[in-house]
Amino acid sequence: YQPGHPHGFHPHIYLGEIHHCRPLYDPNDTLQSLKCLADPYPPRLKRTLIRKQLWEARFALDTCRKSAARGDAFYVAGCLFRCSACLVQTLFALNERYIINEKGSVEVAASLPVSPADFREIVESVLACPGERPDQLQGSVRRLESLLEAVETLCIY
Repeated sequence: YQPGHPHGFHPHIYLGEIHHCRPLYDPNDTLQSLKCLADPYPPRLKRTLIRKQLWEARFALDTCRKSAARGDAFYVAGCLFRCSACLVQTLFALNERYIINEKGSVEVAASLPVSPADFREIVESVLACPGERPDQLQGSVRRLESLLEAVETLCIY
């Protein structure tokens, strides 16, 4: 965990920072040599991120089912966020785009060429109002599970 990064600070963020940065002063072209490492997007990074993030997204949903049935909104909301953040990471990797942080990432993920058509709408509506009662929380879990399955389908290649 890193303050300001609710999904955590992932090491591949550094590649994104290098890829996107515009040096103001780099007389020895140090950054240019690093930029060459980030372009093109590394295939092994893509495969690893997709596998790890899809696993964690599924795990987040699976671990919150009993809590949803008990009406534990606090725990379920955290798991729903975690699942959503993992799906964002997955879509960025699938589209070979570097992610820097979570800010605005749902909107960007939804606009990527390979993304479920209703990605943003589902994530935002589930996170905006996951529910208080067990039936509402379970409904939110099911909606994100359907979205997870749509993302998994896109990742089969």
